[in-house]
Amino acid sequence: MLPGLRLAHRLPLYGMMWPVEATRILPSMLHTSLRAVGVLLLVLTAASCESLLPSFYTVPVRQGNYIDPTMVAQLRPGMTRQQVQRIMGTPLVEDPFHQNRWDYYYQYGQGGKISEQRRVTVFFRGETLDRIDEALN
Repeated sequence: MLPGLRLAHRLPLYGMMWPVEATRILPSMLHTSLRAVGVLLLVLTAASCESLLPSFYTVPVRQGNYIDPTMVAQLRPGMTRQQVQRIMGTPLVEDPFHQNRWDYYYQYGQGGKISEQRRVTVFFRGETLDRIDEALN
C-alpha cells in the first residue's frame, strides 16, 4: 500500500481510482494540459504574426511572361500567330471579345516594391501581325 493513502475497503488499486488518489492526480494532469494548450497557442500566434517579426530576406516575385527587348525586336509585321507565339510564348491574356489582340505582361518585384514592369500588346489583322504596342521599363 502507498504511504499516506487510507483505504476504506480492501479493493485492488488498479480496479478503481479512489477519491484520495484522484485528488492527487487530477491537479497535475490539469496543469500539464493547460501548459500544453498555452504552448500551442503561443506557437500558433507566432506563426500567424509572421509579418510583425523582422525579416531580412524577401522572396523575389516574377509574374507573367518574361519579356526581353531582344524578343520584341524579332517581331515583324506580317508574321503569323504561330511565329509570334514561338518568339513570345503563350500570351498572358487572350481576350475573347478582341481575338485580334494578345497581351503579354511581366512584373518583377521584391519586398513589396515593383522594380521592373513590361507590357507588350500585339495586334493581328486576320492571321498576320499588324502592329506592336510596347511599354518596356
